[in-house]
Amino acid sequence: MPEEESLADIRSLSSPVPTPPDMIFYRPAPLHELYLVETYALLEKMSSDELIFLHLLPFLESKEDARMAEVKLTLVDYALDSGLHPLDSLKARFRKLDLIPKASTPSIKGLEFRCLADTIDPDSSLAAIFFKDEDIFPEPKFFKRHSIMLSACGIVRQMTPHMLLERARSFARSPNRDLTEIRSKVEQTFALTIPGGIDLPTAALREFRNLKWLPVSKFSSNELQLMSPINCRAADEKNLVDLVLGVFHVNVTQEWKQLLGWDQRIDKKVLSQQLDKALAKRMGHHVDSVLTELSKFDDYSFLRQVSCIRSTRGEYLLPERLLLPKSLLSRYPLAPYMDEVEPSFAQRHPRLLTALGIREDLTYADVLSIQGRILETTQSNQLSDENLKVFLTLLEVAIRLEHSNNLSALMIPDTERKLRPRTDIVHGERKVTGEIATFNFVHPQISPYLVQHLDLEKSFARATRLGIDFEDEDDDEYTPHEKLTTIISDTLDRYPINSTFGEFLANANDCGATRISWILDECADGPHASSTLLTEELKDFQGSALFVHNNQVFEEKDFRGFKEIGHGGKIDPQQNLLPRNKHWKRKAGVRVPLATARRLFPDQLRPFHGLEGFSMELDCYNGTLFRLPLRNTEQTLLKGTSAKIDAKTTRILLEEYYSDAQISLLFLSNVNEIVFRVRDQADGAAVWRVQAQRASGPFKEVFENVSIESVHESGRSHRTTWRVGRQTIDEAPEGIQKPGQGADKVTECGLAACVEKNGLPHVPLGMEQRVFCTLPTSSSSGLPVSVHASFAITGDRKSIPFEDSERETPVKKWNRWLLKECIPEFYIEFLKDGAPRLGQKCFDFWPSLVMSTIDRSIGGLVYKAFWALLARPEYESYQLYPLVDSLEPAQGSTPLKTRARGNARKVYKVASLKSAQFDVLHRTVSRKLRPLFSRLCPNLVQPSATIWRCMADAKIDQQATALVPAYLGILFKDPANCSILEDYVRSLRDESERDEVAEMLLRIVIPDASIPSKHSIDSIHGCRIVPKLDHTLGTIRFRKEKSNPFPHRDLLFLSTDREVELFRNADLMIRPNLFRKVDGKITSSVGLSAGVKALRNPLRDLLIELSNIREVGIGDVHRFLDHVDPSSALVSPGAPDWITQFWSYLNPRLTTFLSEEGLELSSAPTSDLMGRLKLADTRIYRYDDNGSWVYITPSQFEAGPYVLLPPEEKQIELCKELPEVKLLDPHCVPLQLRHRESTLKDRGAFSRLLRALGRITVQPDGSRTKDLSLKQQMKAGSYKLLRDLVAVFVNNDDDATEYKKILRSMKIWPQYHPSVSTAAITCIAADGALLCSTQAMLVPWIQNSDRFIDPSVVAGYPKTLKMLGCTVMKVATAWEEYVRPGLPVQFASDQLWRYLQCVQCLEHHGYNSTSVMAPNGYGWLCSPSMLFDHDDTMFKAAFRKSEESHFLHPDFRSKRKYWISLGLRTKSSIRSADFVECVSMMGQRLAGKPSQGAEDVQDAGEVTAYLRHLHPDTQSWPGSAWTAIAQAKIYRATRNISSQPSYRRAQMLYVASKHELCSITSAAPTNHLRILWSQRPLLADPPASAIYPKLLDGGRPSIPLVYNHLQFLVSIRNDIDGADVSEYLEDIRATYSYMQDHRQESVAIPAIREAKIWMNLHSTDLSSISAAHFENALRSVKSLCFNAPLDTHAMERAKNFLVPYESLLRALGCHTMVRPDRPAMAPRNKQQRPMDSILTAIRAMREEGQLTDVIFEVEGEQVPANRNFMAAASGLWRTRFLGPWGRDPGAQPVIDVGADPEMKLKTVRYMVDFAYTGEVQWPWLRNKEDVREVADVLDDLLDLLKGADEWDMATLHDLTERQLLNQSDDFVRPDNVEDVRDLATEANGQRFARHCEAFRKANEKFVEDCKAMKVE
Repeated sequence: MPEEESLADIRSLSSPVPTPPDMIFYRPAPLHELYLVETYALLEKMSSDELIFLHLLPFLESKEDARMAEVKLTLVDYALDSGLHPLDSLKARFRKLDLIPKASTPSIKGLEFRCLADTIDPDSSLAAIFFKDEDIFPEPKFFKRHSIMLSACGIVRQMTPHMLLERARSFARSPNRDLTEIRSKVEQTFALTIPGGIDLPTAALREFRNLKWLPVSKFSSNELQLMSPINCRAADEKNLVDLVLGVFHVNVTQEWKQLLGWDQRIDKKVLSQQLDKALAKRMGHHVDSVLTELSKFDDYSFLRQVSCIRSTRGEYLLPERLLLPKSLLSRYPLAPYMDEVEPSFAQRHPRLLTALGIREDLTYADVLSIQGRILETTQSNQLSDENLKVFLTLLEVAIRLEHSNNLSALMIPDTERKLRPRTDIVHGERKVTGEIATFNFVHPQISPYLVQHLDLEKSFARATRLGIDFEDEDDDEYTPHEKLTTIISDTLDRYPINSTFGEFLANANDCGATRISWILDECADGPHASSTLLTEELKDFQGSALFVHNNQVFEEKDFRGFKEIGHGGKIDPQQNLLPRNKHWKRKAGVRVPLATARRLFPDQLRPFHGLEGFSMELDCYNGTLFRLPLRNTEQTLLKGTSAKIDAKTTRILLEEYYSDAQISLLFLSNVNEIVFRVRDQADGAAVWRVQAQRASGPFKEVFENVSIESVHESGRSHRTTWRVGRQTIDEAPEGIQKPGQGADKVTECGLAACVEKNGLPHVPLGMEQRVFCTLPTSSSSGLPVSVHASFAITGDRKSIPFEDSERETPVKKWNRWLLKECIPEFYIEFLKDGAPRLGQKCFDFWPSLVMSTIDRSIGGLVYKAFWALLARPEYESYQLYPLVDSLEPAQGSTPLKTRARGNARKVYKVASLKSAQFDVLHRTVSRKLRPLFSRLCPNLVQPSATIWRCMADAKIDQQATALVPAYLGILFKDPANCSILEDYVRSLRDESERDEVAEMLLRIVIPDASIPSKHSIDSIHGCRIVPKLDHTLGTIRFRKEKSNPFPHRDLLFLSTDREVELFRNADLMIRPNLFRKVDGKITSSVGLSAGVKALRNPLRDLLIELSNIREVGIGDVHRFLDHVDPSSALVSPGAPDWITQFWSYLNPRLTTFLSEEGLELSSAPTSDLMGRLKLADTRIYRYDDNGSWVYITPSQFEAGPYVLLPPEEKQIELCKELPEVKLLDPHCVPLQLRHRESTLKDRGAFSRLLRALGRITVQPDGSRTKDLSLKQQMKAGSYKLLRDLVAVFVNNDDDATEYKKILRSMKIWPQYHPSVSTAAITCIAADGALLCSTQAMLVPWIQNSDRFIDPSVVAGYPKTLKMLGCTVMKVATAWEEYVRPGLPVQFASDQLWRYLQCVQCLEHHGYNSTSVMAPNGYGWLCSPSMLFDHDDTMFKAAFRKSEESHFLHPDFRSKRKYWISLGLRTKSSIRSADFVECVSMMGQRLAGKPSQGAEDVQDAGEVTAYLRHLHPDTQSWPGSAWTAIAQAKIYRATRNISSQPSYRRAQMLYVASKHELCSITSAAPTNHLRILWSQRPLLADPPASAIYPKLLDGGRPSIPLVYNHLQFLVSIRNDIDGADVSEYLEDIRATYSYMQDHRQESVAIPAIREAKIWMNLHSTDLSSISAAHFENALRSVKSLCFNAPLDTHAMERAKNFLVPYESLLRALGCHTMVRPDRPAMAPRNKQQRPMDSILTAIRAMREEGQLTDVIFEVEGEQVPANRNFMAAASGLWRTRFLGPWGRDPGAQPVIDVGADPEMKLKTVRYMVDFAYTGEVQWPWLRNKEDVREVADVLDDLLDLLKGADEWDMATLHDLTERQLLNQSDDFVRPDNVEDVRDLATEANGQRFARHCEAFRKANEKFVEDCKAMKVE
């Protein structure tokens, strides 16, 4: 009977719906029919979803008529559009029916359907893994219309294991698709997750990993190809496999890695291949990754043979050629023979390096090894450049190693780079003659340090030891004392090339020349004539050259210098150009008169002709002219030098020399001009010229001006004026001697200061000034002047030794004396000379360099000596200090026109240290106050800050008079000076300038606040320097102690503009602009510098702290109010009135004052505060009296009825109802009072109001009225406001005792009324009232309702009422004493809502009771523990037909949690009896119906769903409860078997159809599905697997049932598809395993031994088994045998598939073949084997027929051998070869051993090979299952056994017998055991024969069966 609405809706569809033939729909119309049908259950009542999903849709599915397709679609649309929600059981049916139109459906007429279980949600992420042409999506319009319902019914949205395998197969079957598209799909697949993880069966998992379905990049290429997961890896392992395996280009999750097999460690072989390829391609990151992975293995020693360790040069080397970082190789590299590991590589692989044995440092063995490798790479032991460098480094290493005392094995390179033994090498002078020149000298690059430590022998020592003489050269007039090349090369090394110019200049000055010229002859027209030269070799030197000329004649002493070369001379260095001497050797130099030269070799003088007045016609030349030939080739005459000096380079050098030439003339006594020009230049002009002009000619005066003018051809010219001082030093102190050859020259010192440059004053820089030794050196003086002295300098003129050190020398002592004594003394004289000439600029030349702190600098040494000397008393009177210029003319003088400043001709005034006053103020201050201090200080000197610091460091400032506070204090105590100050201040232009000057003066007079001293304060105490408002100066006074106050008459106030405007008291206030305030903080107003300004002013701080000057404080205000009337005081027009401005000024200071006093703003008593500030009696408060301000004092306010004007209108109205209360202006009171009493909610304000009310209610007799608030002048709103104020007052103040009596008597609390009416609210007093804050508890039957205050009011004032003595009644008390006693037994419907509110209140307050208080569906009260949870789906399903008696009343169900707390039965606390009751009710309900509706099925599912998981509560359930649960038939058998293998489906459907409803005991547990699926149904909603052990039998299937299942499996073996073979065999295995686990029950099954139920398959690899193997695989137990090597006639050997079940089969009587133990064999004595290399050579010779003297012939082939080997190995041949036959010279070498028919060629070869090697290459048994192959191998071994016996080869015989015994399990079988035994006996193999006999006896029955089979 379908529901009327659903049937009507279905019948109204556009397409008629057919009725199934076995159903009749009936709809009762009259009410009595309906009553009868429902009362007696005559018809089945069916819901719409049951009707559609259980009947109509399955019926339409069975019809294949195309016309039904439209009807089906219409019905499906209706079902889904109607919003039906089928139960889970109906959903399962719906998912299996083909009801979903496919996306590929062309039209309504060609509709095609598929089931929902196979349809993919196109909106899910799962859809992305399918190709567009795969027809697995619903029709788009249909899906859009029903997407929500389809999702609810289970359209596929998530991945399943089966689908995963199918996708892999699909990708693998799509080779023609674009691999990029496949890769995209695979990426989407890996992005998915599978609920519950991925669990593929073993066979499926194997297929999944072996299928080629992953598009990957292989071998580091971008080309894609399909590969299986086992042959590729993810992207994060790219560096580990990409050169060997494929790489999928993205990473995957760990779950996917486990599924793909990528979570397993990569095989070491793959890693090794990857490493080899990465090394070949030099892929560093790959190598690092692979090595890191390999280090995780236990053994990776094979890496020792792989060049895989990265060196510092980026190469990969063998570990043995590397050391760890920071070894000796870091300082002494030996690459490429040995190197260090790259540091970063070592940090990444420390464990690997340790395991590979890489050492920390070199050893002596390493040195010898490297030497050996170098020798291997050289030819004739001669080293290349690279190897020479390495070998020299190797020697450095060798002498530093531990065994360096034994260096005999080392070899040493000689001068020709050949390596020789250390004893064949000598060292010493190489340029020798005679036999000593034939010695092997050490290579010149080997350092003396190495020579010493290598202990090499000296050449002369060896010559002496060997008695060898060597020759001496003869003397010559110009032959030097040393080898010229050595001397000049050494000189060139020490001297820079450009120092040559200085040397020629010094020589010119020494010889008295006044001019020196440099002429460059470029020979533009070619070299000069060379036909008549001194020698032919001089022809190459007639080209370009540099000439040096000076205007003084060369003297005889200069010629002597040539003879003393080595001490200074100029001759032919190589001695290969000039004429020969008497010994036929070249002269080093010649001296030829001009006349002789002109006559004999005139071309030698040709280049000099025409230069500087020289002519070839002259016999005498008045001057000196040098010619320096320039190189015109790369070749140099000096060995070891390679610099090419040509004309271009020479010109560049002279251009660079131009800058030095400009200062080179400063200290020269003769030369005053230097010229450089180019020969034959068109205009003949000089390239550059430098001239010096001295005022007095050559030095005659100590001090003079020197002008240096320099002109360059480019037009640049400079003119500098120097003040130069030069003084002769007559004597040196004792112990100081002038060193060197210049000891006989004049000693002097001097200074030079550049005072003007190009007509402008010059500012000297220390780093620009140079140190001179007549000529400038390369050292900077570091001073503002250049320093000159007769220093003892180094030969290269680069440095001046002077440092103090342990190694003292005369040179250092001399130079240090000049720097520390002579130069400082002259420096003072130099400044004394310059002070009157230069004035203030003279301070620029004082020594004040920053480098003065560097002790090792020349400037630092002079600096310290200068200041130490100046600090001596004798220099105090020196006129060294120029006075500063005044910025304004003197009073009464007339200014005249002068030259520009700096160019004036005048003598500046100078003072001594004693008479000067030093202005050390900041420059800005000094300039501003210069007019003042010029009047006060007549000898004012202003040194720079740097100079003054230097004076302070030297303690000179302590002797000087400086403008410091102490001195200024003395000045301004003098009245005359104060008058000058006042006059000066009055002369200033405006007020701001006066304030600026005043503050500046204060700053310099008053000491620093941070470090004031008593002396500094006393010095300025009493100074009159403070400007006041009345334009007079105030006197500053200081107190000795801070606690001593100043007298009032001495106080001066540092006022602000605002204070001046308010109080106008000029005689007490300092000028307001003296200090400015920014953001409330006083800062300086003077623009001294950025560093002077600060947020805190130190001057202000000092004044306020110690002096009589202070700011206007809060305690000083009363001083200024004595003459101010607040009501009449005026301020600027338009501004607020005076009293308002006064409080805006005073209140912030009051706040600050309170903070300093440690008081809070709201807690300070106002009356005490006003008293302390002496303001209590000052009229500074006011209130409005009818529009007029009335002023009162703070004392009047405290004593009178005053309240601050509140901000709220309601409070103002309340106050106005009390006429005696006055409202004060809140803006004209202290801020703390305003904060504390700003509103009546403040305690202070409300206290004032209460006091006012108290005064209002005072009776004439002094008593108070009882009721303070019953007066009718109070408005209704005022009661509410007054309650609120009382609440604020009482709640915020626990100590309100003095007001509590008044407050309790106020009737301001509304009374509770049971019914709401519009009547006036009655108020009661708090005294005696009852309080219940919850309205719900005040039900109609409550007692004493007139004493209760309205709960809404109570809820608003709980704390207030409590403070007034009223206690709020607890809910429990109200329930127990006033509510519960009157509860009815059953509630009427109109009372339930009030009771519900009461229950809600009890719940809210957490009241728990076991009383009868829970109403059931009928309204009766009962205990909560008698009812069930109405919201629990399980209880709702179980008691759906009896809800009224089992559940709460519907109105009370919303309080479910509360009822649960009171004992309502819930699932979380379920008892066994509760669940048994649910199961029983559900069972009774289902048992009464022939068929179950959807609701019944769904309800049963809800009940059984509780057992899906094992809950903790069920652990204690008794067995009786489990028995009742297990026997209840409330479960539904599933028919959803689409995921099952195809061979199961028919039987499972059949079993399920027989069990619509079943119990747990009558169904198959999920974990036993494989062994029961054919016998028991599978539950649609099975319980948890942990439930079954709770049952009586533990949930274990019975063995007979499992045996029946096995028989069924066997019966369907021929119906198994190829794809299901693995699953089918897994079922077989599971069944065998279960029966084996229960062997005793299995053995008891009748006829099991005869039943052919055992699959005797060859393999355990299920993937290798096909369905065809099943045909002949079934065997019974009687026909099987274990350990049998082959099948016999009577039985078959048990194969691998049955081996795991051997114990079961044996228990059933299966036979087992016995294998006797092999006989014990003594260990074989292993003879020492020949060396492998010898054996290999002998074997090769035998194979080639070499050295073989005997040939064995068998089967027509020949086997060559040697008699010696055969005789040694064989007793037979030893006897024959050593007997007469062997000694017969005519014996034939060919021996026919084939006469014996049993001797085979293979046997002979085995025996001959053994005679040569002692080893046998046994025949390999590849397939033990191949009977023919086993027989062949056995025959070979038996033949060899016999042959060895015949040839008497005992060792070979023993080895062969051992081999037969070892493989006896493969060879010995029942069918051949007797034959094998006989053959072994014949071959004398007794042990093997005995073993065969033991086998035969143990398996005699099998042997007999085989014999019978042979007979048949």
